[in-house]
Amino acid sequence: MIISGEALIYIFKYKILSEKFFKLGLMCRSVICCRVSPKQKSQVVRLVMGMGNWTTLAVGDGTNDVPMIMEANIGVGIQGVEGTQAVRSSDYGICQFKYLQRLILVHGRNGYRRISNFICYYFYKNIILVFAEIYFVYFSGFSGQPFFPDFLPILYNSVWTSWPCIFAYAIESDLVDKTFEKACKNKLKDKNNLLGKNFEIIPKLYQAGHLKYYFNLKIFWLWLLYAIIHGGLSYAFISIGIRNSSVASDGKLVGHWWTNTLIFSCIIHIVTYKIFIEITYWNWLVIATSVLSILLYYLSIILINTRIFSRKLQNELAGKVYDMLLCKTFWLYVFTLPLLVMLFDWFLKNIYRFLKPSPTDLVNLNKIKVQDKENIVKKMTILKENNEVFNKKNIFNHFLLKKHNQKNSIIELPRKNEIKIENSYIYNDNPEKIDEIRDEFNNTCNENLLSPSTNNDFEINLKNEKKSKLLKGEI
Repeated sequence: MIISGEALIYIFKYKILSEKFFKLGLMCRSVICCRVSPKQKSQVVRLVMGMGNWTTLAVGDGTNDVPMIMEANIGVGIQGVEGTQAVRSSDYGICQFKYLQRLILVHGRNGYRRISNFICYYFYKNIILVFAEIYFVYFSGFSGQPFFPDFLPILYNSVWTSWPCIFAYAIESDLVDKTFEKACKNKLKDKNNLLGKNFEIIPKLYQAGHLKYYFNLKIFWLWLLYAIIHGGLSYAFISIGIRNSSVASDGKLVGHWWTNTLIFSCIIHIVTYKIFIEITYWNWLVIATSVLSILLYYLSIILINTRIFSRKLQNELAGKVYDMLLCKTFWLYVFTLPLLVMLFDWFLKNIYRFLKPSPTDLVNLNKIKVQDKENIVKKMTILKENNEVFNKKNIFNHFLLKKHNQKNSIIELPRKNEIKIENSYIYNDNPEKIDEIRDEFNNTCNENLLSPSTNNDFEINLKNEKKSKLLKGEI
């Protein structure tokens, strides 16, 4: 649909016309608004946003696109010959229009997953610490006694637990970037749906944002439930297990600060291990920051436990950390309790994936398989039964495609009665390879598998026995 700026003046003037214009635009593949003012561009975006719970994206490269970019939910500015005003007013800036595809297909979806998981995890790691204190307040009869040493909660977020989640979710990716771009290109080529209905799983990956798959009230409260349970397990196991009992070789009873520092140490390990349960992209940066954060925690409490710092911060802690680190019971709880808690989480997470796998899980578990050689044979057999004809040029393209697939394991099915493959695209790095395959193909044709026709093309002799061998790839 093409509409001019003069027509938009009357459309925006009457509400009935605006509604009809919106409904008509939904039925069209594209709507072109020509000769419109900057204000009218923003009015079109505002009209779409007012007609329902729609997420709008505005892309512009000039000053006249600024109102439209600022009106939309997401604005993308392109830096070009018209200046940088659009880029400075946008949420995202790119240099060329071709980068928009990767911005939407790769960075857009990954950004939604990252920020959703990051928000849930950040609430989780704070609530688990708070609920450990809440349990103590209840069982101590609301006495008002501080639970953790004063400096531990202060440094919990700023020093010890924030860095691993920042680095982990900054580069988190559940699928390879090229998967999205390749899927988009193949989907455009596959108008006859020759790739099969399983290929429809790729577009469904982008429905997660509309369906609020990664961030909703159910997911948020599930994370809170995990935090409440983990905080309770940390408090219960340690408090019931070693409180008012002798764990040291000298026979002395453990005190209040000894037990609570052990609980805090276990929580540090639990929230750090939780990252590796939730993310799918493990790399050396995430592992290094997690290990360094735990080491930094122990170095910090050892330094603060010295008499110089303990007298200024909390005199009751003088020497407590040294006694705790030299005790075997401390290391037993630190290594076993977080692992048992995370093993339970891992077990529940995999059961949920098995019973109700997400589209991403299906791709990662290789339940979606692109059609292989047998599918090509099956498709060509169907064409054979329907007496479809392929000329010599198309057969050579298929022969070239088969050789390419043997090299890169990429399968693309031919269209009905037509195979269009760009030779230079397949072997762009080695054009001489095409001549070698062409000679091999001509040798195959010389074995009387193909017979000449009147129009200088070649048709497949369907009655020849060697025809089946060619289809099966035995030749």
